[in-house]
Amino acid sequence: MKLQKILTKALLLLIGPSVFLLTLVAVFYLFFPHNPALDRTFKYDKKYAFISQYPFVMPYFLMYPTEYDSKKEYPLVFALHGGFGKNYGAYQLALLDRRQTYHTFVLIPYGPPMSLWANPETAQVPFYRSHILDGAMKILKDQLETLPIDKNRVYVTGSSNGGRGTFGALKKYPDIFAAGVAVNSDWAPYEYQYFKGKPLWIFFGERDHIFSANRNHKFMRNIGEDGITKYTEYPGVGHKAWKYAYTDDKMWDWLFEQTLSH
Repeated sequence: MKLQKILTKALLLLIGPSVFLLTLVAVFYLFFPHNPALDRTFKYDKKYAFISQYPFVMPYFLMYPTEYDSKKEYPLVFALHGGFGKNYGAYQLALLDRRQTYHTFVLIPYGPPMSLWANPETAQVPFYRSHILDGAMKILKDQLETLPIDKNRVYVTGSSNGGRGTFGALKKYPDIFAAGVAVNSDWAPYEYQYFKGKPLWIFFGERDHIFSANRNHKFMRNIGEDGITKYTEYPGVGHKAWKYAYTDDKMWDWLFEQTLSH
């Protein structure tokens, strides 16, 4: 009996801080998600959507095109953030000169802490790191139904965790995305067949310590010279290829030229 009381108290002491920490994380996730635009002059609109996956509510940010006209159709970029909610591609698209050049919607779903957008089928993932791409896709599909979006020009991009999500989105939803840009990331080379014939540009740092340049090299060898899949590797660069990829106007020009009917 005494042992039972001791174990009960120990369990309560253990659960108490855990519940508090989880509650704190949930509050920050729901009410203080990282805004991709640091300058208040081009702040994204923050919204919420109900999804069928934990935590059942997902914040997201949406930017409308400049000179928006509801009678016209516009492309949309589905921008997936990396670790800690950073979204470098969405930030670059919010700069005034790019907004005036590309006139696009930008949609940024915001995943809960420790979650992953996607991974190859055989990847070993801890139980607490759930895949949440499907929940984010529900938000995208809702926007496709309600906003004047050119459904032949829907794109996906992301860095690191968001890069993995880019691969995952192109693999699982090939009929939605016209093209993708994956940065600071890799995918299983043996799954190359899912991406063959789909416009995809991979940007990677030679010295990236989180993902593998060798896996990207094998992936590209398996794809072959199809003229559609592109690969850029920056010598001497670590896990910061986003600094170069997302500031390259040639990449953005290429992306917005792609269509589902390419």
